[in-house]
Amino acid sequence: MANYKSKLALKLIIFLTILVLLNALCFNNNPKFDLTEIKSYSLSPHTIKVLQELDQPVKILCFFRSGDVRLVKAKAYLNQFEVQSNLISSEFHDPDVESDLRGKYALQDYGMVFMAGSKTYEVQQVDEMHLTHGLLEVTRSRSEPAVPLLPEPLIELPLKEMPLNFFAIVAVFFITVLLIPFTFVTLSLLVWWQRR
Repeated sequence: MANYKSKLALKLIIFLTILVLLNALCFNNNPKFDLTEIKSYSLSPHTIKVLQELDQPVKILCFFRSGDVRLVKAKAYLNQFEVQSNLISSEFHDPDVESDLRGKYALQDYGMVFMAGSKTYEVQQVDEMHLTHGLLEVTRSRSEPAVPLLPEPLIELPLKEMPLNFFAIVAVFFITVLLIPFTFVTLSLLVWWQRR
């Protein structure tokens, strides 16, 4: 009986250790997957290339009211920019609350100001094309030829959720409905078999 309890305790400890390690791996890596068919929540390859080729820090100041729809889109894009390049930093301000900032940066309207070195560039529209253009304006030298902004069709981040593709739905279903219960049933059967 003591041998059975020690084996069961050892199996339980091993199982819990595996769960803790899997949990640690998942939270440390924190990968994000764009499971929409048209990759609505992913940056284009051109934008990723521009971000990875940055050679100087770029500070992006965002000036939006707290209820502005563009604020959510700007945060989503800039989070992706900061993941792709550690030379990107962003700050969000409400010019209605911090009224001195509007005069300091000579803002015409709500929007974003890109700053790199002594160059500044103001962007009003929040989409991938305009943000990438703002990066290029403040980082490339004037002698460099203009490059096409996006070689592929631009897909703007929608404000509402896009439907998931079929394979993503099947994968989520398989993991949540089949794999997890199967694991627990298997473990329960192992424990039952040991007790027999």
